[in-house]
Amino acid sequence: MVASDHIQVIVPLLVLWCIWHARNAARFKNSSRTADHVIWQVHCLVDQLAAAGMQPRASFRGDWDCTWAQGVLETSLLARPILVAWERPHVPSFKLNTDASVTPLGAYGGGLVRSHTGNLVFAFYKEFGDQDVLMAEASSLLLGLHFCQEWNFRGFGAEVDAKALVAIVSSNPVARWPLCNLIHQILALLLELGVHL
Repeated sequence: MVASDHIQVIVPLLVLWCIWHARNAARFKNSSRTADHVIWQVHCLVDQLAAAGMQPRASFRGDWDCTWAQGVLETSLLARPILVAWERPHVPSFKLNTDASVTPLGAYGGGLVRSHTGNLVFAFYKEFGDQDVLMAEASSLLLGLHFCQEWNFRGFGAEVDAKALVAIVSSNPVARWPLCNLIHQILALLLELGVHL
């Protein structure tokens, strides 16, 4: 008999949930989802369970060759909390911080701008629809840069928590479309506003 928290029980439930969610999106929101999208959603949910510590090693008993089991093993061995603190920008500058998240319901992002004293200047939030994490992170950064342009900010710093996005923007490689379009817009605004990412 398989335990109720075993991966062989969890994955079929997640598959059914994601199919139901895709069906409702198609029927009530006129938004079609492919089978690949459903598979991606299931994968994300299992990864989130593991990251939250809700997928113990016992959940993979008898299935250690499963890809997700390797993630649980690596997470349990390597995950150590680290202290992260916001660093003030130089006087009299500002700092833009952006972040994004992708859930089965869609991608969301936002950010805020603070002064060198740490005071909030403005904050923003937006729903991006059906996007992957990198697209959502790039969309959040671009939106924040547009707001800073409207406020006529120049020579400030911007921080994102997506190393992949920083690497792509810094090296300016060819990215897949439509990400490449966002990257070009980000690069143009970084240059125009004198922003250090």
